[in-house]
Amino acid sequence: MLRRYPRIFWPFLIWFLTSTGAAYGADPLRPYVLSSHTRGDFVKTIIDVKEALVAGGFELAGEYTPYADAHIIVVTNEYLKKQVQYDGNLAFALGQRVSVTRLNDRIQVAYTNPDYFQSAYRIYTSLAPVRQALQEVLGRQETFGAKGLTAEKLRSYHYSYGMEYFNDQLLLAEYPDQDSAVRVVQGALDRHAGGVHAVYRIDAPGRPVTVFGVAMTYDFSSDEAIMAAVDRSSLRHTARLPYEIVVDRGKVVALHPRFRLGVNFPDLKMVGEHSFISLREAPAAITRALYAAAGNEK
Repeated sequence: MLRRYPRIFWPFLIWFLTSTGAAYGADPLRPYVLSSHTRGDFVKTIIDVKEALVAGGFELAGEYTPYADAHIIVVTNEYLKKQVQYDGNLAFALGQRVSVTRLNDRIQVAYTNPDYFQSAYRIYTSLAPVRQALQEVLGRQETFGAKGLTAEKLRSYHYSYGMEYFNDQLLLAEYPDQDSAVRVVQGALDRHAGGVHAVYRIDAPGRPVTVFGVAMTYDFSSDEAIMAAVDRSSLRHTARLPYEIVVDRGKVVALHPRFRLGVNFPDLKMVGEHSFISLREAPAAITRALYAAAGNEK
């Protein structure tokens, strides 16, 4: 006879079973999944990918071209929007990012790896259904973007000594209620405060929570400048973009830039050409831009 556990226990049980399986499995976790890497037409590939995602049950939340030869498509689905009411950390993965990148004469289609970010973002809810759905729609050639980390190491990830962990988040602003917070953030993004504008907005029922995906355009916070500095591998990390701002019960939060940069580029060298030190101005610039986007001009 199956043992009956209290309902509140189930998210923790699911987290334990899925995370320990990944931690002790044979394959290390990497941040991105390569869907295809072939010659083709850039614009047609974007159209084909969007159509396939929608046909596969995903909802198109937004898209943008942050710089030449790169396009990001953000999708969500009913499973993610339902589960976020039980698991607040899931808000940071509510928008799944798919990238189309042209490099020389080849087109790379890739997407964020749900297994990797489930552990990195300490998400208790299993993202296996999301991984399976993306794989059915886009396929899966290989994972890339790091030598690989176990789920256990990802749950306590930080780039280097003294740098931030997942839970060292920026509290950008706090408002009396959720409606006020969403209204202020939307207004700030509409006027491009801090050089930041919205790529997508996802409103989830039940919690309530709203997630904005944002593009950054000013100086050292610029999406283009950051990627030009460090995204130099043969398989591009384009799906790192855009950045998330989460509005949850009146609080406006974001991942700390040093954590988010590191977890998307975990093998980045500390010093030298195209290294973490080349982004030394970026964390402060991103932080300033995020505060402005949250309506907090101070």
